[in-house]
Amino acid sequence: MSDNYLTIQATTRVATGKGYNRRLRASGKVAANLLDSGKSYLLEMEPKLLAKVYKGYDKKFNLDWNGAVKTVCIKELQINPLTRDVLHLDLMYVK
Repeated sequence: MSDNYLTIQATTRVATGKGYNRRLRASGKVAANLLDSGKSYLLEMEPKLLAKVYKGYDKKFNLDWNGAVKTVCIKELQINPLTRDVLHLDLMYVK
């Protein structure tokens, strides 16, 4: 873990689907997937700090999830072309 990266908190997402993700975005959060060694974890997080991360050079940040803080990088980012809001995020652990 590096101290010079931004830390963003995430919680576990309990449901999936188009309707749930729309309600999630309406409440001000964004859906994310954390990919790790063939496993995928469903997360939800606040998108406000993501703008600083994906405009940066290396697109890495610290993810605070389940009491552990680990460095992750953005693998894929889906953005609404009209409003420029983040729709979905795929993350990978940095080893």
